[in-house]
Amino acid sequence: MQNILSKLKIGQQILIVGLIGIVGILAIVGIYLWNIERQAAAEATMATALTNRTVETDIRIAMLQARRHEKDFLLRRSLNDAELHSTGMQEMQERFASLAANLVVPETRRLASEIEGNVKEYADQFAAVRKAVETVGLDETKGLLGELRAAVHDVEDKLKAVDKPRILVSMLMMRRHEKDFLARLDPKYGDELRQRLPEFDAALEAAALAPELKADIRKKIEIYQKNFFRMVEASLAEVTEVKKLSAIYAVLEPKLAELDRRVTGRYETIRAERDDIRATGQSIVTLATALITILVGIMAWLVGRGIARPVVQLTDATERLARGELEVEVTGTERRDEVGRLAGSVQVFKSNMIERERLAGEQREAQVAKEQRRTLVEEYTTAFDRSVQDALGTLSSASTEMRATAEGMSATAEETSRQASVVAAASEEASANVQTVAAASEEL
Repeated sequence: MQNILSKLKIGQQILIVGLIGIVGILAIVGIYLWNIERQAAAEATMATALTNRTVETDIRIAMLQARRHEKDFLLRRSLNDAELHSTGMQEMQERFASLAANLVVPETRRLASEIEGNVKEYADQFAAVRKAVETVGLDETKGLLGELRAAVHDVEDKLKAVDKPRILVSMLMMRRHEKDFLARLDPKYGDELRQRLPEFDAALEAAALAPELKADIRKKIEIYQKNFFRMVEASLAEVTEVKKLSAIYAVLEPKLAELDRRVTGRYETIRAERDDIRATGQSIVTLATALITILVGIMAWLVGRGIARPVVQLTDATERLARGELEVEVTGTERRDEVGRLAGSVQVFKSNMIERERLAGEQREAQVAKEQRRTLVEEYTTAFDRSVQDALGTLSSASTEMRATAEGMSATAEETSRQASVVAAASEEASANVQTVAAASEEL
């Protein structure tokens, strides 16, 4: 990797680090946005599941309230409770429509559809129960109970007008069976009441009453009996309808529990998936951030190391070259970046210093040779001067002797003077030659 980077310029290397950082940031942003989108989808799914759970809970609560209104209606026989029950059933149908529109699991949708059908059947059966109750009578003044009460009061009013204890006892026994039936809704009490009729007829026949009164009492007792058995039939029908209603609810209740389990389970599953998506997304973003940071750090370290280390080496080499250590090795000349160019410059500086050192050495050697030649010339010149001075000394001594003998040798004076002139000329010529030799030495 370092070799690859060394073939690029520093600006290009820094650009690569920057591009890696930018690409990494874009990747992290992309992962974050992707995770946000996944979370949004999961949140939307969870919101739908939560809505379904809320609606399903409302349905169960509404069903429980309907059961409460059902029990209140059967206990208090109040139309207000029946109306509340009907209203609750209508609201439940609306909730089922909302639930069916949001359920995505086919099995759950089919279960909800079954429950909706059972709820409708339950509502229809409650309507049948309500009709049966109203037929029997909401209170003692309405329905068959009202008719029975009116009929029995007519009979009792007629019997009060006559003082016949046997007839009254027989009537009271029938009323007892009537009350027992109303209290227990057991058909045997109807049969027992029917068995009291011959006893009542015998007592009425044996009583000393006008035939018209007997006929009237017998007619009224027949109406009473007819109303009673109609009331018995209606009451038993009411019991049957209530049992059917309870049977329908017995089928409906476990289905409601199963629907609650599925809807709640679906919500919990989606919420767990949402939490898992959130945690996974955060882990991916964290991991991607760490990887990008590590990658950018490694690249920055490689680029920095690839620049700093050669620069330090070149700085050290330059300092050593400045101290005259020409044997130092210049590294990095093979690089193609600015560091390679700097290394090339240092190498050129080293080469120039080596060449300058070589030329300085040659100059020193030439100077030494020149000094040696100059010394030799000076030695030759000194020796020559010494020889000339010796010659001049010799000539001067000869001249002195000649002057001393001049007085004795008058005849030869002119000759001696002439020879002296010749010697002086020779001396001047010798001095000129010495100067010539000195000039030649200087020139050499």
